[in-house]
Amino acid sequence: WVAADPYWGTAHLVCEVLRNLVSVGATPVALTDCLNFGNPEDPEVFDEFIRSVRGLGDAARAFGPKGTAGPPIAIVSGNVSFYNEGSSGRSIEPSPIVAGLGVLEDWSVATTSAIKRPNSVLVLSGTRQDRLGASQLRYALLGDAGGSLPELGFERERRRIYAALEAVRRGVVLACHDIAEGGLAMAAFEMALGGHASQGLGLQLPISGLGDLAPEAKLYSEAPGFLFEVAKERLPEFL
Repeated sequence: WVAADPYWGTAHLVCEVLRNLVSVGATPVALTDCLNFGNPEDPEVFDEFIRSVRGLGDAARAFGPKGTAGPPIAIVSGNVSFYNEGSSGRSIEPSPIVAGLGVLEDWSVATTSAIKRPNSVLVLSGTRQDRLGASQLRYALLGDAGGSLPELGFERERRRIYAALEAVRRGVVLACHDIAEGGLAMAAFEMALGGHASQGLGLQLPISGLGDLAPEAKLYSEAPGFLFEVAKERLPEFL
């Protein structure tokens, strides 16, 4: 993603880190990074580095609890590694690594991504997009990163992240999984894989209500979002 678009790819990376934290009920408080790039004496490589750092900073400022009006998610440490290249002298693809720290004040409210209960409901938050650039599906079928990355609206995603955190902390959801690599289909598969096989639990993933997108976009778009498992009796409260 960062090779396809250094700014937005890195911003998406920060968003994914925060989604992983809130999915278990942890409040995001800090980030750390390891920024791996090629030869900075190459203008193209240094431009990728500049745009990636800007994406990292803008996302950290935008995704604080109050958005740009409040304090950012603090970047408390990190390092930069340049001159990463193969024996041919070709630089690696830009590869920022971002880790997040969250605080879970009450571990008893933590949840997992595994489905828990028969006859519950799956709820998707996050519009699927007809953008498959740099997606796992695109690589698998075409072997390239062509096409546009999914759109990322900072304020919309900030609200979604903290709403997910509130839902988990209130105990309104049985399971929560962020949508990232592989899209909705992979998130659902991983939720089912972690479920109670001894109970014969599985899931159905109806996609007819996801608009006029092609089925592959509905299933494999890596646009940000969450997939929740909610008990039927708590669905009104969750919504």
